[in-house]
Amino acid sequence: MPFANSHINKEECYMIKPLGKNIVLEKEEKKETFINGIYLPEDEKSKSHIGKIIAISTEVSKDEAFEAKINNKVLYREYAGTEIEFNNKKLVLISNEDILGVIEE
Repeated sequence: MPFANSHINKEECYMIKPLGKNIVLEKEEKKETFINGIYLPEDEKSKSHIGKIIAISTEVSKDEAFEAKINNKVLYREYAGTEIEFNNKKLVLISNEDILGVIEE
């Protein structure tokens, strides 16, 4: 089992194991934006800084002060993390310190 020492959403087994104090988020994409029937391309609309936690490093999972869990939707800092595309998903590898809060639905 490749993720025995990390906490990861097994249903979405991505093959990226975060190390140190890092977390992997699946980035939430904003829906298409239209203003008065005119489509605004991606670079014209503000980027979303919301993601779903799909993997947490062992070090972060042992930190009792870190309250977010797998599958939580979180808000993260604007310029934080490294965006990557993996298995046709947009992911963000981010430090736990850049998570600002959990979004309760």
